Amino acid sequence: MRRLTAPSAALALTDVTAGYRGTTVLRDVSLTVPHSSIVALLGPNGAGKTTVMRVASGTVPATHGAVSIDGGVVTTEPPHRRAEAGLCLIPEGRGIFAGLTVRENLTLYLPPGAPASLDRALGTFPEVGKRFGQIAGTMSGGQQQMLALCRAWIARPRVVLLDEVSMGLAPKIVDDIFGRLHELAADGVALVIVEQYVRRALDIADVVYLLDKGRVRFSGAPSELDQEALIGGYFGHES
Repeated sequence: MRRLTAPSAALALTDVTAGYRGTTVLRDVSLTVPHSSIVALLGPNGAGKTTVMRVASGTVPATHGAVSIDGGVVTTEPPHRRAEAGLCLIPEGRGIFAGLTVRENLTLYLPPGAPASLDRALGTFPEVGKRFGQIAGTMSGGQQQMLALCRAWIARPRVVLLDEVSMGLAPKIVDDIFGRLHELAADGVALVIVEQYVRRALDIADVVYLLDKGRVRFSGAPSELDQEALIGGYFGHES
């Protein structure tokens, strides 16, 4: 993996263009995620937010531009190499193995010789530790999401990508999860959040990127945005 000489960010996309089967979705997207920061990636449905996550994680190739993790260029690296470089993706839809037990899911996340990472995850999510023998797909939605999030505490990554972690969850569970994400960022991990609850994302974010029709329309601090205009213009009334 080639190293950059300039000061690095936890994650950077530079002039990225990408899409699917000949259809361009992202156009010259540049995004910088500083170390120990929380970046909210917002925009209407179809704006390209999930595609940004997929390009960053390596599941969709960039047709133009560059991707780097902690200063190392990973544009052509496969997903497992990006994970080794410090990137962790928590995809939309939980991202667990529903037919396996909780213990088996956690074992798959665990790097060799790193039992302390498991202790750290279960200390953050004791609800998961109480269900070791349970089939993961039989747990509640909130419990499944907590199991998925354990990956970020086990892997000890530099940057975590979180795609709609609140989807389908009760507001109380969402508040609980966001509190734990804030603790993760305070521990030095950079987060990129795609989130349907816009106000929650803005409350926790250090930096906001607004994506529309595959292009970055705004980047800056949440305080620079008119939140009411943003929610009304792009998302309708927030649930």
